[in-house]
Amino acid sequence: MKYYADGAPASKTSFLLEDYENDPGNRSQLQIDEDLFLEEFAFWTENGVTAMAHVTGDAAARAVIEAVEAAQAKHGKNGVRHHMSHTVMVDPSDLPRLQPLDMVIDVSPCVAAPMAFHDAYKHHYGDRHEQFFPARALIDAGAKFMVASDFPVGPDNPWSNIEIWTTRKNPWGEAPGTLGAHSAITLEEALEAATLAGAYGLYMEDEFGSLEAGKRATFIVLNHNLFEIPAADISETEVLTTVFYGRVVFERGASE
Repeated sequence: MKYYADGAPASKTSFLLEDYENDPGNRSQLQIDEDLFLEEFAFWTENGVTAMAHVTGDAAARAVIEAVEAAQAKHGKNGVRHHMSHTVMVDPSDLPRLQPLDMVIDVSPCVAAPMAFHDAYKHHYGDRHEQFFPARALIDAGAKFMVASDFPVGPDNPWSNIEIWTTRKNPWGEAPGTLGAHSAITLEEALEAATLAGAYGLYMEDEFGSLEAGKRATFIVLNHNLFEIPAADISETEVLTTVFYGRVVFERGASE
């Protein structure tokens, strides 16, 4: 079940803990009645169903965290890993609350680097703009952090997204500088977020996500070792071979 806790940063519909920089008195709002939100998360937890919440503002993130905490207080975890998607802003005081909940936290890397439209973000959020997409802080807090493409908003090329996480720079040269360079993560962390963490989000970490005895033989072969090339070249990575369930389903250069 998916919910929209709030809206989007550009339209000033992200639900914030503090007012918008250029709009005193406006923090936007939760997009669902707060009591109903609590009831819904409790219901899905009791019935073993995952609930995903679209979250962009720090107040929206807090509302989801509180809903999951309340649901687990009533019903335990019940084998459910609720999911917070996009996760543009999280207040630092809320970060330690994530690990005990076993929530899956995805962050959309497609806009976690300078983009042409980020001037509007700076206008709306001021210094808070540099705190967007806090990958480093989420990982350090022990959150179950995974990469999501947000396609078609962002590219469906995972290598561009991994490059953004490790550099916080625009891979295509469309905008200079970095966005929240302090939030960059290591290549190893980015790869885990794009593989094993994704499998965890699907409750399939015992089958996919890493090369281990007993798991499905599903993997790719690349044209270079990602750990031996400059981070700025990660987005140029190509897949040479794809093996799915132990069967080669793609080979670059092979005829259709």
